[in-house]
Amino acid sequence: LVQALQYWVGALALVGCWRSRRRTSGPLDRFVQIACLLVLSGGWYVAARSGYLSTRHLLLLVVFAIGWAGAGAISPATYRPQASIAARRSAS
Repeated sequence: LVQALQYWVGALALVGCWRSRRRTSGPLDRFVQIACLLVLSGGWYVAARSGYLSTRHLLLLVVFAIGWAGAGAISPATYRPQASIAARRSAS
């Protein structure tokens, strides 16, 4: 999976997934989450049964991760720590 996502796209996808965890999930979000779970489960099963798993078997996850990577790429621009928000409110 690391080879398929490269390191930086995977890191951005993890940041985007973490930042969007509190957002309400729509039907499309649920579909992507379930599809990722099924692909990972299938990959785990194939790797356990045959002892072989190539990056091409997990490439569908790259397509799903691109959305989260985009959210992760723009999240540093919108990041506001909670402590600074509370300080701004008390100063006003």
